[in-house]
Amino acid sequence: MAELKSSSKDFSDATYPGVYKFDELDRMEKLVGNDWEKVRSLLGGKGAGLARMTALQFPVPFGFTITTEACTYNMKHGKRPESLWNQVLDALKEVEKANSTCLIYSLP
Repeated sequence: MAELKSSSKDFSDATYPGVYKFDELDRMEKLVGNDWEKVRSLLGGKGAGLARMTALQFPVPFGFTITTEACTYNMKHGKRPESLWNQVLDALKEVEKANSTCLIYSLP
């Protein structure tokens, strides 16, 4: 499993996970050594809470969270990480499929 990278790392790797779906809590916990505080640090409090509620089978709409690391990178460099946009588009397509709706009409 990949090691958790800090926000100072290079995000040019297209496989770097900057987006996690709410139903991927197990994957996130394994990534950070089953440490809930590290999950909260990675996803932020709201994102971690939504992932936890999804895992507990509360009625949470399908969704995703952009990591705090990706947000920190954006603030530090004034641009989003290279691989993030495609990850967001893929996640939005999954949200559309899960909700039988169309959110993306004409994006580049």
